[in-house]
Amino acid sequence: MKLDQRIEGMMPRMPYRSAGEYLTKEIRPRLQRAVDNEILSIGAHQLGKFVRVTEGVDAWELVGGQKNFKRLKPMAELLTTDGGWISFAATLQPVEGGLALLAYDFERVFADGHVEFIRFDLNFVGHPNQALGLRSHVHPGDDDWMLPAPILAPHELLDVMLARFGPRGERSERSKGRSAST
Repeated sequence: MKLDQRIEGMMPRMPYRSAGEYLTKEIRPRLQRAVDNEILSIGAHQLGKFVRVTEGVDAWELVGGQKNFKRLKPMAELLTTDGGWISFAATLQPVEGGLALLAYDFERVFADGHVEFIRFDLNFVGHPNQALGLRSHVHPGDDDWMLPAPILAPHELLDVMLARFGPRGERSERSKGRSAST
């Protein structure tokens, strides 16, 4: 079995009746913790303004911040305390037993200059990336670079986006290839 088929075989399903319920029980509490823990630098009262659910014909769109393809800071809404920001969108479809995940993009933009951004994408079925075996992929700081990525539920991706990122500090010499006694 090919890697992309194995990845697709582990598609998460959220056990909620609506995207609004999912937003209330999984997404907003994570964002609130990020505000409380000073990862997001917006006020808690702004969460409702920047994070929303829009209802479509057959699916719901869960959105946090506006799409910002040019990564312009004045357009950023969900600001992080390190000078960057996050944005996300996930398309969820009601199915028996919960919500099925159809597509998403979750992006964190950094201000420190080491890496410009990281973005996780799950394209809709039939997208040209699917033929490449990359329907689910990560962009590690470059829109043209794609690596296969596991499919995560939106709340799991939000945990990744809200992690404390940055250089690990002073680097030690690597020990790969050396015995434990040296």
